[in-house]
Amino acid sequence: MTTNSKAILGRLPDVQTPADGYLLSYNAASNLWIPINVPLGINRQVHPTVNSTPFAVQQTDDFIPVDVSITAITVNLPAGPALGKGYTIAHVAGNAAANNITVNGNGHNILGAGTFVINTNFQTLTVVFDGTNWSKV
Repeated sequence: MTTNSKAILGRLPDVQTPADGYLLSYNAASNLWIPINVPLGINRQVHPTVNSTPFAVQQTDDFIPVDVSITAITVNLPAGPALGKGYTIAHVAGNAAANNITVNGNGHNILGAGTFVINTNFQTLTVVFDGTNWSKV
């Protein structure tokens, strides 16, 4: 076991202990491990399938299924997300290779860019807000 993994297994500095099924994200700016508000398969708020554009993600959403069988769709993440809040945008039907899903960071970068394009059929993107940008999980 490495020193880093021992620190993770110990008390998390200045954060609440996450519930079962939550992930941790390291925030270099604050030097803290932060529980990510994206439970893995438990108590997730699933939005009805999105099939029109643009779509504005709500703070209460967790999982956003997107159907691009008719047209390309832009998904706008919240401009003022809470630290540690996460969202999963999933291509669930249609043709993402032809009709892309553009995920807009809404003022916060996703992997160093303002947008992330889902262009592979049934591709999923899970992002978590680290206080400055969206980090891909």
